[in-house]
Amino acid sequence: MRVLLAATLLLAVEAFAPRHAFRQQTRCLAKKEDEGEVVVQIQALAKGTVVEFVHNKHTMLGVVEDHMVKAKGGLRYEIKTADEKVHAGVAPKDINFSAAGAKKQLAAMADVLDTAAPLL
Repeated sequence: MRVLLAATLLLAVEAFAPRHAFRQQTRCLAKKEDEGEVVVQIQALAKGTVVEFVHNKHTMLGVVEDHMVKAKGGLRYEIKTADEKVHAGVAPKDINFSAAGAKKQLAAMADVLDTAAPLL
């Protein structure tokens, strides 16, 4: 019950906050090796992070399953929603909110996603 209340509060806060307040910024750090080779380090969201994202102009809740790094350093996520669909190719700019501390409470968050899916 508390988790459902927390998820509702997060959605309510986002309604009154500016859209850019919840934007996730991805930093790309380059490091030169001894042989002249450039190694790029990408900071991505961890697996199991609960996110709110936009897919085809619809706001959805999901859990990060995996991420992939494109050839030029771009980042894409695979996000699983409550209806067991995996949305591949979600860009970091499409993610509005992320709750990284929810990995330990993933079972409770799955219950929230199960109850929220029919309402969306």
